[in-house]
Amino acid sequence: MLCLAAASAAGSGNLPFAPAPLFASGTGDYRLDAMLYPNLNRWNSIAALGTPVPVTYSFLTSANDPDDDIGFLRLNDIQIAGARTAFAAWETAANIKFVEVSSGGDIALGTNIQSASAAYAYRPGRSFVQEGDIYLSSQSFSNQDMSSGSYGLLTMVHEIGHAIGLKHPGNYNAAGSGTPPYLPLAEDNINNSVMSYYDFGSPYPSTPRSYDILGVQYLYGAKRDTGIVYNQSGDVLATTGTSGADALVGINLNDVMTGGTGADAIYGQTGDDTIYGNQDSDTLSGGEGNDVLFGGRNNDTVYGDNGNDVVYGNFLNDVIYGGNGNDLMYGGADEDTILGGAGADTLFGNLGNDSMLGGSGADRFVINSGNDTIGDFSFSAGDRIRVASGTSISAAGASDGAVISFSNSSATVKLIGVSASSVNSSYLEFA
Repeated sequence: MLCLAAASAAGSGNLPFAPAPLFASGTGDYRLDAMLYPNLNRWNSIAALGTPVPVTYSFLTSANDPDDDIGFLRLNDIQIAGARTAFAAWETAANIKFVEVSSGGDIALGTNIQSASAAYAYRPGRSFVQEGDIYLSSQSFSNQDMSSGSYGLLTMVHEIGHAIGLKHPGNYNAAGSGTPPYLPLAEDNINNSVMSYYDFGSPYPSTPRSYDILGVQYLYGAKRDTGIVYNQSGDVLATTGTSGADALVGINLNDVMTGGTGADAIYGQTGDDTIYGNQDSDTLSGGEGNDVLFGGRNNDTVYGDNGNDVVYGNFLNDVIYGGNGNDLMYGGADEDTILGGAGADTLFGNLGNDSMLGGSGADRFVINSGNDTIGDFSFSAGDRIRVASGTSISAAGASDGAVISFSNSSATVKLIGVSASSVNSSYLEFA
């Protein structure tokens, strides 16, 4: 099955997505180590391993990148039907929900002319336009047959495996550069994994095998009743999760989503969304649009992403990312980490001892109570501390910066890398 397992850059994603963790000495299971990329490329890299995730897919009408545009053609009806069958097969293997959309899917499929492979796919990495894209060779006769047991359907299942985070378990990339470690030769065959190149002839597997299931369940969790909720019709999606660990996804709409009592992963996608994490430790992502996000109870991770977002951490120790745009970010009741990102953001420490980074742009910091820290305050870039009218300040030196006290509050804020002698009333903006 000559397959070019195309690389992707690992790390942060479309918006300040956290890098996937590295494993230095493997997972402890040689089968997993042979099936997974060393940087654990996956679609849920903003959440813990084993978290359920929704993934959209669509069929390309043009290539996403000039590198893939040689002889580009849209999938034909037989291949589209085969793709749908293959996505359904993977969906039964792990807690991953595939949602077909008209365009702009996380995974996008097409065909083109290939000199050294029958197909290739880009692994997930949330770092460039081609991530998750799959291209079949238009010159491969086997890609015209997507019936059960066919080599063409095996190829489709194989390439989707790459697009969701599985690698070759042996050293046989068409490009000549595999990714170790590998399975023992006696176990490297398609009876164990559709990602293998070693087969026993027709009929070929049409569904993931035991080692594939082991790998995708490590990334996305075992299939169980966790309440993956999705919707792709109507003008507004309004949905509420269950008591399980839910994955909710809105499809390019103005969505209203509430997590429930489990540890939820909620993705707004395109549109002006309102997202409530509710209880447990949730991961919220607004996506495109001007979103409003509430972390709720417990230790939440909240991403505003693109747009002018309003982000609330609420209770316990939250990590809040504003992303691109001019965001309003509220820390909540406990010790929060607030990261503004690009744009002119306003960061509210509120209660607790909070750590704040404004990012690029002229940011405003509002200190309420506690002993807060600002890690990148830049007066020359336009950053200011917003205070009530009539407030005066004093500054004392510290080993790593200046500690500012306020005349009308017991709160303090440390400005990392700032000299106390430079601090004066011009650092303030009066409300």
